[in-house]
Amino acid sequence: MPTVRNMIDTQRSVAMRNNVLFWDTREAMGGEDAVVQWNRNGLVNKDYVHLSHKGGQKLAEPLFNAIINSLYK
Repeated sequence: MPTVRNMIDTQRSVAMRNNVLFWDTREAMGGEDAVVQWNRNGLVNKDYVHLSHKGGQKLAEPLFNAIINSLYK
């Protein structure tokens, strides 16, 4: 989706202005177009937007680690 980069940049900017943590899910998945491989591996649903249960399990640990690392910097 061509608008995704702008959406992520806006989310990051708003988070920074409001002192809120931001975690780039797309980057954690492997960056641009990684969702295609995730779909092939059954990690995202056919809509290419929502994680499957398996995909959620795969991202849970990196998300947890990012939160912990942000809290204890």
